[in-house]
Amino acid sequence: MLAKILEIGTEASAATRTYPVTLEMEQPSEIEILPGMAGKAMGFAREPGSTETVDIVVPVAAVFSPGAGENSYVWLIDDSDNTVGRVEVVVGNLVSTGIEIKSGLRKGDLIATAGVNFLTDGQEVRPKTD
Repeated sequence: MLAKILEIGTEASAATRTYPVTLEMEQPSEIEILPGMAGKAMGFAREPGSTETVDIVVPVAAVFSPGAGENSYVWLIDDSDNTVGRVEVVVGNLVSTGIEIKSGLRKGDLIATAGVNFLTDGQEVRPKTD
């Protein structure tokens, strides 16, 4: 289903630390969505004027390198025990929403996006849930 971003709020909610986004889309037949309802939306990033779709974009802060000129990594969270493991990734271009991941991650993988320089293999984390 396609949706168009109409507006992005400029102030984060004090309670959720999220920004409101207003989308325009066709009414799905399987569920009734009313104006003003809250929800989650996921999508693919595309640079303005580009026809190439980027499958995986992560926050820049999620990607780290142990030393200058070394490979890039993210911390993959194992949702069965909430531990992290270092996974090598191949990064692409910086885009307005983060950094492209060309390989090393799959859609739906859960990664750490904060404190990445202080984590260690096997460390238990508390994933943030919305």
